[in-house]
Amino acid sequence: MALGAEYAFKLGQRDAFVRADWEYQSRNNWLAAVQDPHNNGTYFLGYSYTLPSTSFTSVRGGVNFGGWQLAAFCDNLFDSHTVNNYALGQTDGSYTPQQNAWTFRPRTVGLTFTWHGH
Repeated sequence: MALGAEYAFKLGQRDAFVRADWEYQSRNNWLAAVQDPHNNGTYFLGYSYTLPSTSFTSVRGGVNFGGWQLAAFCDNLFDSHTVNNYALGQTDGSYTPQQNAWTFRPRTVGLTFTWHGH
């Protein structure tokens, strides 16, 4: 599920905006074979891991200067480190629990300066 809201307004003589976006992915109720704990002896020597639900929030605000836009942003506002993917295998063919885990990029704050040419 993804929800976003944007509010446009005037800041002095300039067009401005603020925006918030939220993304949610629920836990998968239909597990892949590698994630199903009932496959203990079949896959990966009994190691299994079910991915949890995830939530990711971003905010942005900016001002237009003619064809240019200056905006500040914050991605991963709440600095979520929920695991959203993983791999159990190693290059030598052995398997260990939770060998490699991926998550969201840490909270990131920055500025963008964009040209909106016509």
